Amino acid sequence: MSLWDQIHSRLIFQSGIGFIYRQLFMHPPPIAAEVKLDGQTAIITGSNTGLGFEAARQLLQLDLSRLILAVRSQAKGNVAAEALRKEFLYAQIEVWILDMEDPESVSTFAIKCQTLGRIDMVILNAGVQNKDCVVSVKTGKEQTFQVNYLSTIMLAVLLLPILKAKGGLAGKPARLTVVTSTTAYFADFDHMKPILPQFDEKYDVTKWYAREKLLQMIFVRRLAALVSSDEVIINTVCPGLVGDTEIWRTLNTSAVLRYVFSAYFALFGRSLAEGASTYVHAAVVAGRESHGGFLSEWGVRPYPVVMYSKRGENLEKKVLSETREKLKSVNVSHALMQDF
Repeated sequence: MSLWDQIHSRLIFQSGIGFIYRQLFMHPPPIAAEVKLDGQTAIITGSNTGLGFEAARQLLQLDLSRLILAVRSQAKGNVAAEALRKEFLYAQIEVWILDMEDPESVSTFAIKCQTLGRIDMVILNAGVQNKDCVVSVKTGKEQTFQVNYLSTIMLAVLLLPILKAKGGLAGKPARLTVVTSTTAYFADFDHMKPILPQFDEKYDVTKWYAREKLLQMIFVRRLAALVSSDEVIINTVCPGLVGDTEIWRTLNTSAVLRYVFSAYFALFGRSLAEGASTYVHAAVVAGRESHGGFLSEWGVRPYPVVMYSKRGENLEKKVLSETREKLKSVNVSHALMQDF
């Protein structure tokens, strides 16, 4: 990472002033008129509300032929699908069950994806934040760590060979986009200890979320290095601060804090349309230059500084090794995993 990149990263993407500038003055560029998705199939996780639902709408506006809403609730998924069907009469819109808290559900979903004739793009959007620690009854792990990192990475690994086999039929690479966050810039770990077991320590919502997003970036960058961008373009994307999403509602804050948050989002928050457009840019518009990269504000941006350092190299080795063992424990095997 050059000195200028480090300065740019800190000023524009890691500082408070940079945050305000990004939120207020950076807006989505128009999508070229020739960009059309007719004949293509897309999967979006966590897509019955919020950013996932709006991203689905925007893909359908580009004439997407088949959309799979991967959601935890059949009833809520049906409501979302019906709303989209009324707006996009000729699209094939389906609801598939995916519980990101349950590794067995993740595995079952990936197996079902093998039945598709083609998959052109996958956006892994499902995520959760909790004000207090919630232990998953299905895994015994802290819920946000399970959903935001372990299950997200598990699904990415399971879908990759399917994308390689069933993507690219439109004459270009298939796409895999993982939704992450610039909060990763502020993540910290005790680098002298194993990394993943630190999620068994006392829960802190802000610390955990930043850590999970940094781990996503580390793993996805490595995964992309093992796959040609001629087959699958893999990237991560941050939508910025968007207020009207389910992930914020799970924080379950007091009335006073809800008022403060409302004022904060009113001042600095993006609309759902703008936030979701970052997904569409990453999964449709961004080219091979985004492979293995982090996108924010509709462009490729520097990863957190630690990922360019010697300390970051050691962090990456630990994360990949420990994640490989976690995936093996839930019977995930992949030819590429031997290279992690």
